[in-house]
Amino acid sequence: MDNFASNEVPEGFSRSDPNGGGGGGGGGQEAQQKQQQIQQQKEMILEQALDHDALARLGRIKMVKPERATSLENMIVSMAVQGKLPGKINEAKLIEILERSMRAKQGQQGGGNSDGDAVVAR
Repeated sequence: MDNFASNEVPEGFSRSDPNGGGGGGGGGQEAQQKQQQIQQQKEMILEQALDHDALARLGRIKMVKPERATSLENMIVSMAVQGKLPGKINEAKLIEILERSMRAKQGQQGGGNSDGDAVVAR
């Protein structure tokens, strides 16, 4: 190691990013901005697709089960982008979508209720 002068860079290494990023310098900031932009678009679509009560319900779900809320948000955004939403989703329709997705998930897992939630048939 002592064979290198202080201004030489060993083969296979780069000066651009001592943390190993290499490349475009500032790419992390660009990725973060792109992620923020995607999140803003997602929120805008959700605000257009859900009525006030459904948005409030989604917010409560997000506080308790963030991963379930994210899955639900992605499903709604996907449906909206594909034009499969007939109109604004109300709270009852949101609950129906959530229950349907939970049943589908349980079917993929082979039944059973893995996360300890009580399942109520309506």
